[in-house]
Amino acid sequence: MKTWNQERIGRVLQQKDSQWYFNPTAANHQGGVWKRLIRTVRILHSIVCEHPVKEEALTTFHVEVEKLLDRRPITRVSSNPNDLDALTPNDILLLRQNSYSPSGEFEDLDRIKAKWKHVNVLANEFWYAG
Repeated sequence: MKTWNQERIGRVLQQKDSQWYFNPTAANHQGGVWKRLIRTVRILHSIVCEHPVKEEALTTFHVEVEKLLDRRPITRVSSNPNDLDALTPNDILLLRQNSYSPSGEFEDLDRIKAKWKHVNVLANEFWYAG
């Protein structure tokens, strides 16, 4: 970023009628959502660096983390049981509430169970690190 031509970037953005909204340094409460997502990525990165896995297990781990993240509420959560459930990314992505779909049959069940347990340990570490 130090080598970027700040003046040129500013001129181009002015021509495109860009508007900037700054998050004041002393106002952490205004950037909580972004900060939380950045923290999530940092946790994910540290877990993967500490526990190297093969590509197949890494993909499974990412899918598990994706399921966890897509279940987080993006609207206010009500304590009233008569209110609607909070909206989640899954509700929007799937156009319905998330439901469990069973996996298929596997031939080498012991090997797959061991890998699955390892991925679950990583997913739990991710979940509880946040």
